[in-house]
Amino acid sequence: MTLAFHPNIRNLYLGRGIAAAFSTGFAISVYSGAQPTAAQIAGNWTLYNEPTSNFLVHYTSAGWMQPSAGILLQLIVPPPQTVLKTGTASWAIVWSSNVNLGAVQGSTLPSTSFLVVACSNGTGQGVIRFSNPSLTAGVSTSILDGSIGAYTI
Repeated sequence: MTLAFHPNIRNLYLGRGIAAAFSTGFAISVYSGAQPTAAQIAGNWTLYNEPTSNFLVHYTSAGWMQPSAGILLQLIVPPPQTVLKTGTASWAIVWSSNVNLGAVQGSTLPSTSFLVVACSNGTGQGVIRFSNPSLTAGVSTSILDGSIGAYTI
């Protein structure tokens, strides 16, 4: 027997689940290069921690809100941060907690609860979007916006 849910109900529960896991302030670590899987990150964190990777910038105090139909979750944009390395923002780790930069620089995975998402420019399909994803070291940069859409499959 198959139990099918209307897309609106499915998205409601999906949104509640993500919003519950990310209910307090959380962090976003932004990287350049090819996007790995969550399993690759968890299995070999030292390839992705700040000193040894394509890590560009780290944001704290982000959040999600559920604004309107068509958007499952909208990012509450965190304060601007200074870029550590020059590169093009292509993917990010959205941590379920407010992981600090020191933890991202460490050799131990800061948390096993995270999402790996795409980054893009303001017209792209990234979950995390920048006005210009080309980031320059030493320059304070803000995230333009971000969302997780409520698409019907």
